[in-house]
Amino acid sequence: MSLLFSILVNKSEAQSSKDTLTSNAVARDYIQSVKNTDFKKMRFILSNTALVKVARAGKVITVTRDQLLEDMKDWKGVQQNFEYTYSTICSSDAVSIAKVTLKYPFFTLDEYLIIEKQEERWKITQVVKVYRDPTEIIGQN
Repeated sequence: MSLLFSILVNKSEAQSSKDTLTSNAVARDYIQSVKNTDFKKMRFILSNTALVKVARAGKVITVTRDQLLEDMKDWKGVQQNFEYTYSTICSSDAVSIAKVTLKYPFFTLDEYLIIEKQEERWKITQVVKVYRDPTEIIGQN
């Protein structure tokens, strides 16, 4: 085992050895990365080619992994104010789809994570973000 790999495994809070083979650990790490604006943890769980797609005003905006990480660096350490839930929509031994719901005080954001097993490690390859209709949220408590 290389020294760099050993340091990354020991210092990372992302995936313990028990969680290495679970996509659920990646979903939990994703939520914590967003909540704490932790670009280092996010970098660890995103594949190198990951894309984030955001549905806005009838269009899809695509953000690369590097763009997302740069934005997160600018906001490093900011604590996001949301409650969350997540569930696995489907899963196999190579790919999993998770739904993460982030409920902020004035809106709700649903995020769908495509998580793939890459070299014995689960990585997020795509995130699709869908903001709920604000009028729908007003009726929810």
